[in-house]
Amino acid sequence: MRLALTAFLVICGCAGFAAEKNVAAKPINTVCPVDGKAVDTKGSFVAAKDANDKPIIIGTCSDACTQTVKADPQAYVPAAVANKKKD
Repeated sequence: MRLALTAFLVICGCAGFAAEKNVAAKPINTVCPVDGKAVDTKGSFVAAKDANDKPIIIGTCSDACTQTVKADPQAYVPAAVANKKKD
């Protein structure tokens, strides 16, 4: 009985983490914060935290823009949240 209960709890816990990961994988923006073009939904994204310390994903339009955002993600958070190019 203990084994069955342990297995059940492990499976439920894994399912909870998997669901959270899928939700967080979508970028919050559709406009690249570096150059203002449309975000490449198949490209790589950058993880950051918003003003409330909530994890967000920033989308970019190219590998070059991804590298720019990775260098200083927090600088691009306001533009990504506003869904516009950084001023």
